[in-house]
Amino acid sequence: MKERIRRLMLVTGFAIGVARYAGAAEYYVATHGTGAGTSWAAAFTNVQDAFDIAGANATIYVAGGDYVLTNQLIWPAVSGVTLSGGYEGVGTPGSNNPALWPTRFTRDTDVETRILAIENVATGRLERVILSDGILVSPQFKGGNLYLNHVTNFTVSNVVIQRASARSTANSQNFVGGGVAMEQCAGIVFDACAIEDNRLTGTHYGGNQRGAGLYAINSDFLVTNSNQGLFLTPDDAGFLVRNTIVWGHADDIGNVPESRIRHSCAANLTPQVQGNINIDPLFVDTDVGDYRLLRSVDLISPAINSGQNQLWMIGAIDLEGNRRVMEGRVDMGAFESIPPRGTLIMIW
Repeated sequence: MKERIRRLMLVTGFAIGVARYAGAAEYYVATHGTGAGTSWAAAFTNVQDAFDIAGANATIYVAGGDYVLTNQLIWPAVSGVTLSGGYEGVGTPGSNNPALWPTRFTRDTDVETRILAIENVATGRLERVILSDGILVSPQFKGGNLYLNHVTNFTVSNVVIQRASARSTANSQNFVGGGVAMEQCAGIVFDACAIEDNRLTGTHYGGNQRGAGLYAINSDFLVTNSNQGLFLTPDDAGFLVRNTIVWGHADDIGNVPESRIRHSCAANLTPQVQGNINIDPLFVDTDVGDYRLLRSVDLISPAINSGQNQLWMIGAIDLEGNRRVMEGRVDMGAFESIPPRGTLIMIW
């Protein structure tokens, strides 16, 4: 159980919805596409085709399906681009439900490649997709599924980042961020995300392994409502961790100053300081990856109704699509606990 928890990070967040700019281009991507991306009937089959022509404030809609990659996707270096997955593939843009129509970007098993790189971008949004099974080897050794470099004001929302690895065979080689790596970034927000089962491996001697789930250097970012696996933020990264569960590691919070952690749960936090707790959050079943908070007749998670409400939570949903605040006060972690029948529900 402990080993499973070590590889998990879940982040929860903001209200669902795609911002649409008047006059901005819209493109469609679907596995059954046959055209130039102007509609579902004439959709691109490869999201990179949409990236290559996207201008500022463009929106890219991606239908559910598996998109198998032989090369990493490269986000366009323009501001305001949104990529949104989880669509049925009918309408303009039509129904969206990532649970029914999951959009997965995954690596071809015959190649070794990262899934997505975002560099030199000022503002953007990635939402409702799965980034899966990316792998890096030396000398590319940062961010197996997602790499951000010199990116500002970017939101990653309702995204699953899973089963990636950064693998090094070079001696004295540092390799970091099995799932996500960030460098020289500011204003990065992870919300409604799951980062799990990402790993670092190597056969070298010397060097360092850091951030199997997420690694950041000299970056300013916000993690809210998360169940977080290994999390290291070296150097002078400016960040805030709020309503977060960090559990199951030899050192849950690493080098993160307690002053930057609020209303969160980790074994080595000082209890009742800034609303933090340091006792078992009581997940439902970590052996099968169920990181919802336990609520039974005999036991109730101490993380339930223990977070700190934020304005953005009004109308927001959790990773399962439930209301973010159900009983007047938000829970810690990525999943809002569903109150028993007969409970007065106070929805924001």
